[in-house]
Amino acid sequence: MATSPAQIISRTEITTSAAARLLNTSHDTVMRLCEAGILSARRLRKNGWWLIDYSSVIEYRNKVRTI
Repeated sequence: MATSPAQIISRTEITTSAAARLLNTSHDTVMRLCEAGILSARRLRKNGWWLIDYSSVIEYRNKVRTI
């Protein structure tokens, strides 16, 4: 299924480093969260950088804070 231009524009993606700062955790932990599918993310290339959906980071942060 193709992604429409509206979906691309409305999606804000951040790097693993930015996500680590927002979550107050390590880069490696963010990568593990991406690999486990806990954070909504995609790789630019096989074994390449992760781009993480900003809203999934905020949702995860809020969820963790309430535990």
